[in-house]
Amino acid sequence: MRSSPVPVVPVFRSRVQAELLGALLLAESESERTVGELASMVQSPLTTVSGEVSRLEQAHIVRTRKVGTARMVEVNREHPAIGALTELVRITQGPALAIPACFESIDAEAVVIFGSWAERYFGHQGHPPNDVDVLVLADDVQRSEVYEAADRATERLGISVNPVLRPTHAWNDEKDPLVQEIRSRPYIVTNGDLP
Repeated sequence: MRSSPVPVVPVFRSRVQAELLGALLLAESESERTVGELASMVQSPLTTVSGEVSRLEQAHIVRTRKVGTARMVEVNREHPAIGALTELVRITQGPALAIPACFESIDAEAVVIFGSWAERYFGHQGHPPNDVDVLVLADDVQRSEVYEAADRATERLGISVNPVLRPTHAWNDEKDPLVQEIRSRPYIVTNGDLP
């Protein structure tokens, strides 16, 4: 089965390849991961991820080694294209990976990426996104906590992260025009569950 390219910047051969590169290149630590761990991270079949790892290994983007029955994968940081590839992956996959990590300390019911980045992620045509819009549905959370999380994400991504804080019940409030606009367009729930 051939999957479609990544729509944010359609240069990767498939979404699985882009997500796999995101999991490897944008990880908080540079430790090795098993192919099984990577398959779980990108929520794809083990055979598909194993094939993508083999392609990346043939291109010398990653190195692998066997430990027992496990195949360990690590980024080849000496490859001359790693810096540019990392930046490209940061643009195409960064928000989906960084937002959950940067907002996890907030006691939110849900964190939702919306706006132009979410639209491009789901293949809607338009200009490349200049920022990332994030809706935080939470009760009893200080606005300063939300802005600190957004600042962490902005620093990690290199593009502005614009947070909006709404109480949890706002998701089902038909009189909240912003939430209704978000619900009518593509969005990604990165943390928690929608009420």
